[in-house]
Amino acid sequence: MPTVGSIAQIMSKLHHDPHIEEEHVGFEVPEKRAATFQDVMEATSRYYSVSVQDMVGVSRVREILIPRQIAMYIGKKYLRMSYVRLGELFSNRDHTTVMNAVEKIEKKTQNDPQILREMRAIERDLGFV
Repeated sequence: MPTVGSIAQIMSKLHHDPHIEEEHVGFEVPEKRAATFQDVMEATSRYYSVSVQDMVGVSRVREILIPRQIAMYIGKKYLRMSYVRLGELFSNRDHTTVMNAVEKIEKKTQNDPQILREMRAIERDLGFV
């Protein structure tokens, strides 16, 4: 049964200032944590059904190459990781390889609607869009 205090609390929430962050009434909202590079790798791996080990490995087959390039792109764009650091995480690849991968994905998302849809699905999964 509601009390006068709980009703007053609810009423105060209904008349909130739009410039003050709103509190949620009645339930706890878990804190959102920022996505990590491991989260990016796992989300990309899940989406494309390839292993994280394959993505960081040396294989150059298309089924591995596209997910790897997308993970590099997301790491650069959203996590603001350096090309050098991304290269280190992908089997010590040269930073120019990472730069090339990021550029390729930028171009592909402009010209290939399928790649754009795939990228957006991964970005949504990670909470970036």
